[in-house]
Amino acid sequence: MSTSSLQGKVAVVTGGALGLGRQVTAQLLEQGARVAILGRTAATLQRAADELGEHLLPVVADVADPQQVRHAFAKIVTAFGGVDILVNNAAVYQAFGLDEASDEELQTTFAVNVLGPSFCIREAIPLMRQRGGGDIVNVSSESARAPFPLLAAYAASKAALETLSAGLRNELRADGIRVTVFRSGHMNGDNTSVLSWPEGRLQRFLEAIELSGHGRFVGAGMAPQTVARALVSAIALPREANVDFLEVRPA
Repeated sequence: MSTSSLQGKVAVVTGGALGLGRQVTAQLLEQGARVAILGRTAATLQRAADELGEHLLPVVADVADPQQVRHAFAKIVTAFGGVDILVNNAAVYQAFGLDEASDEELQTTFAVNVLGPSFCIREAIPLMRQRGGGDIVNVSSESARAPFPLLAAYAASKAALETLSAGLRNELRADGIRVTVFRSGHMNGDNTSVLSWPEGRLQRFLEAIELSGHGRFVGAGMAPQTVARALVSAIALPREANVDFLEVRPA
């Protein structure tokens, strides 16, 4: 993978302080990019910035809030001068039956997983046009293809993101802006969303996916570093090629 194509580029990674987002951020930095990471918790963002070194800008923003997204991109432009790459990685992952879902669970799932990327893309497009093109990567999930029990709303939000990506790919092709759907399977490590589930919800979910057969479909899991490498490789491709869709699953 060549470093030259990303040297000096400016990337924005939502949810960039933890998990897959952190690994994508680290690898973009290694490839010579400057990276802004968005997240809701200042301490978590600053810890990532301290550990990953220079050329990283932590920006506190809830992607579900359009005004916070506007302010975040204004800070990025002030610090780095523009945007070349946007990785929409931030997501809410909550398990619930639709009949028992709270208003907040439903609203948050679609606000973060669909509106959040939409708000970020809206801010990024004119900045990428100014620089003659760019890359947008929308991180999806295997749930969009095979919705798991108790994850119907989550799967629907990711399917909506994939459809949005397909439409934007056609809209933005003439601007030299590439749009990629990156669908990831099960990764190893702690999932911060799962840690916030109500007591007993995880056990119920595991029982449900075992009964449905999804438990056997998941696989052993992958290292986030491996998944991040696949994502960054799509961005680093020569401009003549576009990866419309890339799915990475456990072997």
